[in-house]
Amino acid sequence: MNQSTRNRKKTKRQRVRRMQAYAARAVFVVIIVLAVLILLKAGKGAYRFVRSFTEDKTAISGNYIRISKNGSVQETAVEDFDPSVYDETGLKEMIDTEISAYNDKVGEKDAVKLSKLTIKNDVAKLIIDYATVEDYTSFSGIEIKLEDASETAIPSQLTEVDDGKIIAAEDAKSEVQGTAVLTKSDITIVAPKKIKYYGDNIVMIDSKTAKVTAGETDAVIIY
Repeated sequence: MNQSTRNRKKTKRQRVRRMQAYAARAVFVVIIVLAVLILLKAGKGAYRFVRSFTEDKTAISGNYIRISKNGSVQETAVEDFDPSVYDETGLKEMIDTEISAYNDKVGEKDAVKLSKLTIKNDVAKLIIDYATVEDYTSFSGIEIKLEDASETAIPSQLTEVDDGKIIAAEDAKSEVQGTAVLTKSDITIVAPKKIKYYGDNIVMIDSKTAKVTAGETDAVIIY
């Protein structure tokens, strides 16, 4: 076998090795791409799972009111607690004094009740029960009204929660039924059942919870 023939065979073997190497790299790249796609898909699924698991538990953390079917209200307030200003006993005595003074004024011993007071890591969590929306408004200074939606002057257009349909304010009385909650204050409201309509300055948090941003006219939710 002469030198020229050996060189041709050697060149052929080199080409075959290069092709095999290119093929191996191509397969490796495909495997990596598929693995990345699988991980991304799994990651999105995991994110959706974690989000669905946690959103209801974190959505209304902080300050909010919960309205019951009978019109009573429960307020939850979470505030920084400075032990250099007052201690837990002093805070409770101050709250009890204010509640007693209000109940004496309205002549109802249970118009306002302190349900729970806890302090942890310099954060105070306060839960107060109010017999009526009017008691909540009078005691807290935050005005909330509960009215029959068909008899209420709706101040803005409404959005239907289920399908996003817009209802003009002037048509609301004839088209909308339920209980209306009206307020001009910054507040998060938990309704006793699913919210069906909401007006301006409101962000829905979940099916029963709405966050209100203060405005010049009443914000309204209807459940």
